[in-house]
Amino acid sequence: MKNARKKAGLVLVLIVFVAGIAAGGWYLYRWWTRPDFRKLGGTVLIYELDTHTLLPGSEPEKLPDALLRRLDPADFAGITVRLIGDRRVEIAIPRGENRELHEEYVQQVKDLIAQCGELEFRILANPHDDGEAIECAVDYLGNAENAAELRHLAMLGEPPPPPRAKDGGDTFPVTLQGETTHHAYSWVEIGKEGIYMLYLNNNAEKSPTHGRQWQAVAAARDKSQAIRFPIVQKSSLLFSRTIPNPERLAPQDREQGKKYEFFLLTRDPSPGTRITGAYLASAEPGQNERGEPAIRFRLNAAGANLFHELTSRNTPSAEAGGFKRQLAILLDNQIRSAPPLGGPMRDRVEISGGFTPETVNELVTIFRAGAMPVLLKPVPLSEVTVGPPIR
Repeated sequence: MKNARKKAGLVLVLIVFVAGIAAGGWYLYRWWTRPDFRKLGGTVLIYELDTHTLLPGSEPEKLPDALLRRLDPADFAGITVRLIGDRRVEIAIPRGENRELHEEYVQQVKDLIAQCGELEFRILANPHDDGEAIECAVDYLGNAENAAELRHLAMLGEPPPPPRAKDGGDTFPVTLQGETTHHAYSWVEIGKEGIYMLYLNNNAEKSPTHGRQWQAVAAARDKSQAIRFPIVQKSSLLFSRTIPNPERLAPQDREQGKKYEFFLLTRDPSPGTRITGAYLASAEPGQNERGEPAIRFRLNAAGANLFHELTSRNTPSAEAGGFKRQLAILLDNQIRSAPPLGGPMRDRVEISGGFTPETVNELVTIFRAGAMPVLLKPVPLSEVTVGPPIR
């Protein structure tokens, strides 16, 4: 019996030893074959920090590490990231022997940066709870004196200004479940998936089912006016505009012929109640009840408590005739989905509708890498490809 135990122990030690040698060899192999920009050359991307997205208490100095976790989590590609001053970041991508593969990889990096994965939950403004704010927003957009400012913001790619109260303040009273709080509001752009889900894409213009709604939105756009949307329910406030300078768009949007931008009015969270990706405990790919690709999130304890409070306060109420509020799910400051709230939720959320399996996997990778202390503007300031040094 003792001999058998000794043999088993020796076998176990041998297995551990061999596994250690294999792991060490793999690490040395990876280090040895890791591309080196100084030896191979490659592409250098310069991006500008979007300082408006700096998370409270975050340190921009942590951005290089956060970016590397997203762009090169296994440290295979040899990417290096460094800050340049306090407003720019440099990303150096080594090249391999295949030029086409390198160009394809550089594009993947740019796509990941443009889709940084900032997550947030808000409530869409609705006439039952946010009537005063909606009225002020409609009045501002319909005032010809504000046309010049709206054109200027469209040129910059900025949303319309938030509504202001008649007394000049920037918050409005909102009464939910018998309790009154004060909120500011923001216009948030609808993302591509949301545009298709709401039938606002260009192909919907000639749809026998949704063409009338598309035409109504287009008529309001021609007058630079907001419109209650959807047309039948009139539960949200939508504003759309023609893009005056397509050159400010990301290359993919230009290639797809993006002509219009659509915005929905959202209720800003009260101080201390903003729910973002910083509260994520996990993210995983999945499918919704129709079998479509979906992203499933689980929030940590603090986020779950905030999410439960938000969804509990905005569930259907008898005073509103059973009207369902909509939960706006924002990714990278764009509304990707806005499902109706049927009851309180705590720690689990699902986003679906219009995602491809590839997009779901990319976003899950981004979310798992952690929250970014500050986002980058989606289009690089410069892109330079250099060859290896001459010896």
